[in-house]
Amino acid sequence: MQLFYFLLVMLSLSCGSLPPSEHELLWSAGFTALMVLAWWTLCHLASRMVSQQVSKNSVDAMDGARIIEVQLGMFRWLSLALVVLCLAGFGLARNLAETAVLGESRALQSVVLLTPGYLLVLGIWSADFSYGVRLGYVTGGWRNRLRDLWQTFRSTLSWLTFPILGVLAVVDLWEHTPWGKSDTAGPLAELAFFVLIIAIVMFGLPIIIRRLFPTMPLDEDTGRWAGALLQSAGVRHARSLVWNTGGQSHNAMVAGFIGQFRTLLITDRLLRELPRDQIAMVILHEAAHLRRYHMPLRIAVLMPAWAIGLAITHVTAESTWPWLQTWSGLLGSVATIAATLLALRWSSYRAEFDADAHACRLSVVASESVEHVPNTLDLAAETLSTALLRVTAGQPESQAASWLHPSVADRVTRLRNIAVQTPAAATV
Repeated sequence: MQLFYFLLVMLSLSCGSLPPSEHELLWSAGFTALMVLAWWTLCHLASRMVSQQVSKNSVDAMDGARIIEVQLGMFRWLSLALVVLCLAGFGLARNLAETAVLGESRALQSVVLLTPGYLLVLGIWSADFSYGVRLGYVTGGWRNRLRDLWQTFRSTLSWLTFPILGVLAVVDLWEHTPWGKSDTAGPLAELAFFVLIIAIVMFGLPIIIRRLFPTMPLDEDTGRWAGALLQSAGVRHARSLVWNTGGQSHNAMVAGFIGQFRTLLITDRLLRELPRDQIAMVILHEAAHLRRYHMPLRIAVLMPAWAIGLAITHVTAESTWPWLQTWSGLLGSVATIAATLLALRWSSYRAEFDADAHACRLSVVASESVEHVPNTLDLAAETLSTALLRVTAGQPESQAASWLHPSVADRVTRLRNIAVQTPAAATV
């Protein structure tokens, strides 16, 4: 998940805690629409200027690609400020709770809060598509444009959007039940609601994720091999599917937490370009995340971060300073976002290093029953290092450290240190 998309969603939703505004909703929506229109015009104008320079041979095609990438990257970060302007400055987010229909639904309010940011991002994606059309890289037409925008959305923002809206829709439904409407429902009803949310997260979200990604079955031989590899790593009953990215991405992930609800997704490009021993190490890396309970641990790390935000909201709401009381919700939201970013960054780096190391240990055990799997720690570490370098070759941005992943150089260094461990370290 890219940091930008996480911030876009969290920042948009946090604006829902802003104090009321004097502006009417229609006035706010009108100015927001004008801002979005101006933004789309700016993005497409910038795209057109670069493509014209490339077409006239004033700029080399590779240089043009870098220019448009940097340009649109700057636009992405600038769009965060415009989201705040639309939601807070124009007041679009500040009267939703008092609006008929919207005031009764958290899910509908969230849709309104997310809409400006998503429209701004769609403008950036559309400008990128137009750049490709003008230079003959992609086929034009409004159908192809819509298809490209939808596919980009599926692979980026949909990860956050549909799960959040789904959970909020369940909350809305619960609040319309007799237990949700009653102030004296009691602890049993609250426990039932908590169990319902946990069940949705455990069983519903994996199904949603599988539906969001375009997938197809693995060929029979590869499917059997991947299943045997996961079984040998202690991940049983998981299905394996090809994640169809149109040859654009090297990636793999396991969606789901329990048994039959787990699905291993391997991108088409990774399957096509990596040899089987390197694919094995990528799969074992994902299995290691499950075996080492990294997802529950990340959630546990987030609890203190969220507690900080709640505490700040409570303290400022009880303050004797009126301005602090007015902005208590926003201050708490900002603190929660900042603490969440730090907590996820800290835990994710350690989880990635640990998954790399544990994948090597799993490889030694799996090699006894599965073919094309490195059978020693040093060979497993070298194979995983080679896979990391291969899938990021010629991509400096992929090799560099990011929000949730350490740099490839740091991971390779850690893996090479694993190779000098004693044989006793190979036990699982």
